[in-house]
Amino acid sequence: MTTTSAAVSPFLHLLGTNYVASHEEKVVISELLSAPLQNLAQLDSKIHKLESVLDDLKRERNDIQAYVSAHQALVSPVLPAEVLSKVFVFCLPDGRNPTRSLNEVPLLLGRICRFWREVSLSTPELWTAIHVVIPVNVNIDAKRLCSVIDARTRGVQAWLRRSGTLPLSISVYSEKAKLLRRDYEQKWISSRVARLLDCVVEVSSRWKDIELCMDYLLMEGWWAENDGGSKDFKPGNSVHLHSLSLQNMNYHYLEERFPIAQLTHLDLRKTSREGGLSIQGGLSVLSKCKNLVSCKMYIDNSYSGIHNRPSFSPPTHFRAWEKIISCSQLRLLHIESEGGGADAVFGFFFQHLEIPVLRSLGCEVAAYRGERAPFLSLLTPDNQVEELKINLPRLPVEALVECLSFTPNLVAARIIGAENALFNQREASSGAGLPSYCPFLKKLVVEAVDASLDDEHLLAFARSRRNAGTLEVLHATVRSLKGEASEEQIKDLRETGMDIRIIYPAEDWDSPSSGVCE
Repeated sequence: MTTTSAAVSPFLHLLGTNYVASHEEKVVISELLSAPLQNLAQLDSKIHKLESVLDDLKRERNDIQAYVSAHQALVSPVLPAEVLSKVFVFCLPDGRNPTRSLNEVPLLLGRICRFWREVSLSTPELWTAIHVVIPVNVNIDAKRLCSVIDARTRGVQAWLRRSGTLPLSISVYSEKAKLLRRDYEQKWISSRVARLLDCVVEVSSRWKDIELCMDYLLMEGWWAENDGGSKDFKPGNSVHLHSLSLQNMNYHYLEERFPIAQLTHLDLRKTSREGGLSIQGGLSVLSKCKNLVSCKMYIDNSYSGIHNRPSFSPPTHFRAWEKIISCSQLRLLHIESEGGGADAVFGFFFQHLEIPVLRSLGCEVAAYRGERAPFLSLLTPDNQVEELKINLPRLPVEALVECLSFTPNLVAARIIGAENALFNQREASSGAGLPSYCPFLKKLVVEAVDASLDDEHLLAFARSRRNAGTLEVLHATVRSLKGEASEEQIKDLRETGMDIRIIYPAEDWDSPSSGVCE
């Protein structure tokens, strides 16, 4: 075998340069490469032969392995159906209802083998929860969509039958209908949706957790035309029901249709323009739900009928709420609203609540213009609030600081509308900024609504709290540009173990291509 080496080449000093060989040198180079090219071809041929032999050996090995594995399966131990059933239950998704996806438990289990399918279908615990999507915005003709919904109804019925007599967790979701259809087509679709909802209501006696987040008109039409659906749907029937989520609905039906007195978890928020409780409606619900542990609700301030004015006195329809409503077990209360009415009515709402074990408090009123936070009456000297979510973008920074000063046990906070003054270290000594308060704060999420918050103040606060060994998470969205030294400081904080993330405005604010027409 001939070994070719650059050491014997007369062109060694020219290799790897931009030199271009002359005609005479090209002839010499061709003669020089003749033998190496022959050697290269011989080596390629040998490698090809060896690879062919290796491929044959691999195929032979795989055939033998398949033969062995197939026979070993006959003598390998098989889990008893009772044990396999318990294993299957532990495979269910955590924190949500399983979907109808074939790639997710429980449907996935029936695709493995016949034995697994038989075990999964005979395990009621696998079928006690389901998330159902009603595809009202699929861009197909109305008749085909009706067929899809009919098939889904049959699938839901089969799913629920497999659950036996166990309590059920069901969530139903549909987007707001956006496609324009003829009136008769919409009636077809609504009737099919009603049938699907009826099959859910037929098992209302076994409800445990129910979530209905649906198109407002679909839901309202079902209630009105079918008088609440199935005749079997009566408040007393749902003895297991403890968690209820109704979104985008007219809550006039709430007390009529659901046994709210026994609920421990209630969610009455909305994701569209429709729905919402009035101030007095919210108080009424809380007065009747004595067992609530968590409550989230949307308050539609426009229902109050009160115009925004400096002096506020409760109108006649509020006088029924002169007494305080005690929520002795409530640990989480989140109130949302667009606002736009009288800011004072929000204060009136919170002032009529007594929540001694409250741990998580949220208040989101986008158009709130009050000088003080409306929920201060809940922050008594002995309060144990550990989580606070404030989305009152126009609230003065002094009012924010006041809230924080009343929550000494705060562990997590989310603040929309934060300003530099809230994090000003220079003001800490006078008790005017966040550095003076919340010594146990571990997680802070802030979002600026304008350029009044920059990363310099945030990072100074983060360093001081990290040095104290408390703050672990800082997520922020700012409207100002990144400081020159910010990247290095963020890197240093991450190296200490802090989860810090700051989102800045898009960097195309001064693009050199602005205005260029292609």
